[in-house]
Amino acid sequence: MGYSNYKSLKKTLNKLDLEELDLRLFEDILPVQPSAWLVQTLAIGEKFPTTNEKGKSERVISPIMLEIALP
Repeated sequence: MGYSNYKSLKKTLNKLDLEELDLRLFEDILPVQPSAWLVQTLAIGEKFPTTNEKGKSERVISPIMLEIALP
């Protein structure tokens, strides 16, 4: 079944006979300030059009992963 068959969370939960729980999974996580590079990279990526969800996610995920991986 394709992604387009799941238009909303409520319909998806009903269709799959699931329920939504709102839980705090990580209590002791402190916020971290992003670097100027990450902020600038995300701002630049936001200006370019994407044609699919994969492209959109790569524009966000790749810079964040680089930020984490590189000291």
